[in-house]
Amino acid sequence: MLIVKSQILQQQKQELEKASLDVSQAYFGTHNQIAEGYKNQVGEGPFWRHYNQLYQEKKQAFQQQEQVFLELDKHIRVLQGSLNNLDVADNVEQAYSELLKNYQDIQLLINQLSSNMGLSLPEAPLLMTYKQFVEEVKPSFAMWSGFSWFAFACAAMVDFFTVLLSYRLEFTAPGPLTIQEEELVFECLRQFTEFRINANDELEMVIEKSELEKARRYSDWSRMFVVGLLLSRGFLRKVDHRTVEFAPNLYPLIAEKMSDKIAAIKARAHVAEGGHE
Repeated sequence: MLIVKSQILQQQKQELEKASLDVSQAYFGTHNQIAEGYKNQVGEGPFWRHYNQLYQEKKQAFQQQEQVFLELDKHIRVLQGSLNNLDVADNVEQAYSELLKNYQDIQLLINQLSSNMGLSLPEAPLLMTYKQFVEEVKPSFAMWSGFSWFAFACAAMVDFFTVLLSYRLEFTAPGPLTIQEEELVFECLRQFTEFRINANDELEMVIEKSELEKARRYSDWSRMFVVGLLLSRGFLRKVDHRTVEFAPNLYPLIAEKMSDKIAAIKARAHVAEGGHE
C-alpha cells in the first residue's frame, strides 16, 4: 500500500501541475485549444474560467487524497506503538486487544481506499486471537505429516560426513612435513621459552618475543616462519594474537625427534665411556 500511495500522489501531483500550466496558458491566451482569433488575449475569460475550475477540482482532490494518506500514516504509527507496547505491557491481553483493534482500523481504511481508487490489493493476513497467541505449542504426530525420509537421510549423511571430515582434519595434517621441514620445526620450536598446559589440556606457547629478546633486538624471523608453516599445515592452532596451541598431530612428531635426540646423546655418552676405558 505504501508503494501505491507514493505512485498515486506522484501521478496526482503531475496532473495538478499540468492543470496549473493550462490555467496559466489560458490566462495569457497561449493555450493550444484556443481558436486562432482569440489567441494572445490576456485576461480571465470563459476559457480561463473553464481551466481554472478544472484546476481547483484537481487541487481539492489532491488535498483530500493527501489528507487520507496522512490519516493512514497516523494509524500505522499507532499500530507500531501498540506492537512495541506488547513486549513490555503488564496486561498482555489488553495490549493484544489494542493491537488487534489498531490493525483492523488500518485494514478497514486500506479497503476503503482501494475500493475508491479501483485497486485490487492482496488480502491482508489474519492475526491470531489472544487465546491462540498465548497458547503453548504442543507437539503432536500431526507435525510429522509432511516428513520426508529422503530429506532426513540426505541431512543425516551430510552431518555424518561433516563430523568424519572434521575428525580427520583434526588428527591428520592437510600437508605432511618433509624430513628437512621436521628438522627445521624441531630446532625452531626449541627456541621458544614460554610453554604451559591450557584449559583444553593442550600444550600452549607464547610466540611473541620476551622482554629480554626485545631489549637485545633479537631476530625471530626463522621461528615465526615455522609457526606460520605449522599453522598452515594444521599442526598448530591459533589461540589469540600472541599464543598458539599444539594440534594432536604435532605431539608424535616432536616425540619422535626428542627420542632421536636422546638416543643420539646416549650413543655419544656410550662412545665417550668406551674411549676412557
